[in-house]
Amino acid sequence: MSISRSQALSALRCLPLFVAFAASVAQAATTSIVSGLATRPGVTVPLLVINSTGGTPAPGATLILFTGGNGQLHLLDSNGGWQGASDLSQVRLGPTQNFLVRQRNNFAAQGFNIIMMDVPSDHSTGYPLTATDSFRRSTNHQTDIAYVVDYARTTFGLPVWLVGTSRGSTSAAKGALIAAQQPTLDGPDGFVLTSTVTDSGDADNVLDMPLKNIALVAMMVANDDDACPITPPIGVNEIARRLLSSPDFRGKFVTNNPGSPPSNTTAAEECQGDGYHGFSNAEGKVVTPVSAWITGHLP
Repeated sequence: MSISRSQALSALRCLPLFVAFAASVAQAATTSIVSGLATRPGVTVPLLVINSTGGTPAPGATLILFTGGNGQLHLLDSNGGWQGASDLSQVRLGPTQNFLVRQRNNFAAQGFNIIMMDVPSDHSTGYPLTATDSFRRSTNHQTDIAYVVDYARTTFGLPVWLVGTSRGSTSAAKGALIAAQQPTLDGPDGFVLTSTVTDSGDADNVLDMPLKNIALVAMMVANDDDACPITPPIGVNEIARRLLSSPDFRGKFVTNNPGSPPSNTTAAEECQGDGYHGFSNAEGKVVTPVSAWITGHLP
């Protein structure tokens, strides 16, 4: 059930709802790697692509997923973990067990093509993680995203949504601003933010972006128990106050079921993918409603 903007502002919590979801991609889906999509002059971006064409259900949209941290998936590394793998759909990508990396196949099984962006060639060691420098909020990053959106739309001929988690939500929000900030480039049809950076002292703070100019359907999800200091759950309401041009917005708060805590609950893991921050052992409470929200807004 959607909540209105006024309901989101009241900080009401959605009741916990667990819905089982598919554990693997339909057999018709294929996973491949595009070694370098040209974006800016002299710059390329590697992509992991899950093509669900011919699967059941048939794909209704393409999701571009943005991992958190420094953005690295290591798709081109000679020791990246996928080299020589007989099944690319199952390999681990990047240095952490990021929520969207783990759940890419489950999103595909809901009826979507999936694209995951690695870092561009001019940031091959990852996006900087400092208090003052945010490549994710830069025009260059937005341009890269626009070219990936165009690639997705040209390749599959379907609506394109951006989905980000943690620092990846900053990328998704920047991509959602393409129409407002670079209208000659190809922008997405909607976007989803999860475990979003809203701390005022962080360079990737989504609240420092002109969210009022985004005229797209939006959804944001947070775990009530996320203790990561830069992604407080109340950020859902802060973002809702700023999405003044969004035609439809839903905020959702999830909790782990009793007896199903995250894989790691230590303080050292509070901003990692295997804790509350990464919806560990609560993945279905995110994948299913997000998929339903997107599907419900497709033409």
